[in-house]
Amino acid sequence: MFIVSFVTVTMIKTCADSTYGCCPDDKTAALGPSNAGCPSVCNCNRLGSYGLTCDAETKQCSCKPGVGGLRCDRCEPGYWGLHKATEGNSGCSSCNCNQFGSVRDDCEQMTGRCVCKQGIKGMKCDVCPPGTVLGADGCTDELQLPFVNSRDVPLKNLRTNLTYTAPLACFGKMIENSIQISISKAVTGTCSEMKCLHGATCQERDELAQCTCHIYCVPPENKDTVCGTDGNTYGSECQLRQFSCRYQKPISVASEGPCKRGGQSPHLSPTPGPVRRSTVQRTAAADHSETKSTRDITLSRPETYQLTTRPTVATPVTLGTFKIIL
Repeated sequence: MFIVSFVTVTMIKTCADSTYGCCPDDKTAALGPSNAGCPSVCNCNRLGSYGLTCDAETKQCSCKPGVGGLRCDRCEPGYWGLHKATEGNSGCSSCNCNQFGSVRDDCEQMTGRCVCKQGIKGMKCDVCPPGTVLGADGCTDELQLPFVNSRDVPLKNLRTNLTYTAPLACFGKMIENSIQISISKAVTGTCSEMKCLHGATCQERDELAQCTCHIYCVPPENKDTVCGTDGNTYGSECQLRQFSCRYQKPISVASEGPCKRGGQSPHLSPTPGPVRRSTVQRTAAADHSETKSTRDITLSRPETYQLTTRPTVATPVTLGTFKIIL
């Protein structure tokens, strides 16, 4: 009787078996001639990149979400905290600066503190001085009712469930029966009156219509990066759509992979210069933040405002007529 045994021999390839041989570290396969793509040539940031190799031609490292630069050594605009990757974070975190209170989307890279407009405070620029509320025009006096249009708009008092009909063509500060009106939100009405774009859906909560984004992305793979039509690199197409939805900006995929050097896709024209966040014409005192650098995020002025009321002991000053409907 003969016993035949078969032995399978697996050849383990090393970098020496690759087309361009080994890198100077003798363990990484070179991606091109002259040690192209090798860690010693790429110098990829260990915190911001997925690996230590880079593209053999462009020398672009593979950056984590929110991280940019040829070597993945800085956060993209609107992100911060590359140093926190040592704490388990995958890339840089979003700044989440308040769109009304901040000068731009960028924030301090080490702390995440946003750059606030004059008179506004807080890490995310969402804190106004006492007696004022934050809206599209910045911090507005609670006693000031801004001009909206000349038609009557029904307003809801959420505390007493009384309905007021207010002609908003006037600058009324006090109304009959010493009830004080203040702005609490920038947008009111029903979803039938609001148009949400770029994947956002409208939701009504406490009689306030809001555009909400429900786009959730899994951590992207290195191969998932895309270059947006805004000239920024995103970790995945999902992250691009998430950003487009959140900021209501028309962004689409210009090309697969990271944007080329300088942050531009080969199909893109140069990014336009910075503009103000809001296109609203301001009638208040001069805003010195006009001279500060901003990012291109445009917000339209809301057509209506949600108003809340509260009792006051101040002497009534009637600057407009308000009708109470019981």
